[in-house]
Amino acid sequence: FKTYTGEESRGLADFVQSWVVPDGECEEKLPAGNHPCPPGSSLDTAATNFCKRMLDNEGLHTCFSTLNPMPYYESCRWSYCEAAAPQSAKGASSDEKLAVDFACHSVDSYVRACRGEGIKPEVWRTSDFCPIECGSGMEYRGCGSGESKS
Repeated sequence: FKTYTGEESRGLADFVQSWVVPDGECEEKLPAGNHPCPPGSSLDTAATNFCKRMLDNEGLHTCFSTLNPMPYYESCRWSYCEAAAPQSAKGASSDEKLAVDFACHSVDSYVRACRGEGIKPEVWRTSDFCPIECGSGMEYRGCGSGESKS
C-alpha cells in the first residue's frame, strides 16, 4: 500500500493513518441522522450490544495497545445497522443474521489489520460471536491444523 504522499506504507495502520484528515480540515461532517441506526432505537441498541463484544473480547486484547479498535467498532455498528435496517423501499424486512454477518466482517478486518502489524491475536471467534459454519462433520478451530479426521 502507498501512503497519501506516495511512499510505501509500513503496514495497514500506517497506510490508513496517512489518509486521515486532521481535525478541523473538513468543514462538513455527516449529520447524525445519516447513520442507518436512529439514535436510541432498538436497532441502535442491538448494534451497540453486539459490537461492544468486540471491545470485551479477550482474544483481541493483545491488539488494543497497537491498533485502535474504535474505528472498527464504529464500522461494526454501521454495518450491523445497514444490514438490519428494514429496506422499506424494497418491501423487505430486517435480517438479524445478515446484520451479524456484516458486523463480523468489520471485526475480521480488525483482526487482519492487527496481524498486519505483526500481532497474533488469540482465538476470538466463539460459537455465539462471529462463528464460522463448517460442513457436516467439521468443526472450526482458529488455531487448528486444518486437517480433517479420516
